[in-house]
Amino acid sequence: MLTQTQKDFIDAHFHENIAEQDLSRSAFEQLQTPHELAYLVSRHNWDTGLQLMHWVAQSPLCSRATAAEIFWLCQPQEYQATKLGQRLKDSERQQTFALIQTLLQNFPDHYPSVVGLQFDPAPCLAQSLEIPAFMGEPTAGEASYVYLDEDEVDSWFDSDWLAQIDSASTPIELFNIAWFLDEIEPAEAILQHAQCDRGIATLVFWRLHRHCSIYTATPELLRKIIASVQSGSYPELLAYAPQDDAEVQIPSRKVQWEIPPAFKRAV
Repeated sequence: MLTQTQKDFIDAHFHENIAEQDLSRSAFEQLQTPHELAYLVSRHNWDTGLQLMHWVAQSPLCSRATAAEIFWLCQPQEYQATKLGQRLKDSERQQTFALIQTLLQNFPDHYPSVVGLQFDPAPCLAQSLEIPAFMGEPTAGEASYVYLDEDEVDSWFDSDWLAQIDSASTPIELFNIAWFLDEIEPAEAILQHAQCDRGIATLVFWRLHRHCSIYTATPELLRKIIASVQSGSYPELLAYAPQDDAEVQIPSRKVQWEIPPAFKRAV
């Protein structure tokens, strides 16, 4: 449905590495069809921010299928314990919650059905994750602490991550690497490491939950961690308290709003 020229324009102006402050509103306004917005959403790197997704959600060109896709990519289940209209302290989560609310207010009436654009939320519904209470409980063991420098870790390439994990010879070394985790591949390597204990596995769980929730492989990996912790597969060597970790957002079990049925149907 799109010409190569249209795709090239989007790829040039909204490539996956573009910083949010470098986004061009005038370039966005040159997009003239719902299919262009759908292509844009499919190529978007969510790690660079959500300003572009806000523009799409507010555009009269946004199709019902594209709006539904954005909604489920926002992981709305993670925000159902927050009252609509409430502001969150974490700026990234607030940006996501604001986007969810825009979609809730306008879906489906303000988003047209467009031939050739479909979205089925069934896989998203199947990935819904129930987090047991024990994943939020502190683990027993020696006191844990962070000694690695964040700037140093930020300079690591993927190969450096795996090399650091492989060379870790003590639980506290592995814990420090896991502390800065924000990708799935090193998470799997940490979980399979001989020095991984319950505290580290719990830390990895919450880092994945915080930073990797939009990836399709994440829910299954989180379920595996839950099962391993529940079965006692990991020894308790290091103390780790999720509730004291500023990176952790433990979902409340009290639901403040429901996901409308319209979002649960294929469009």
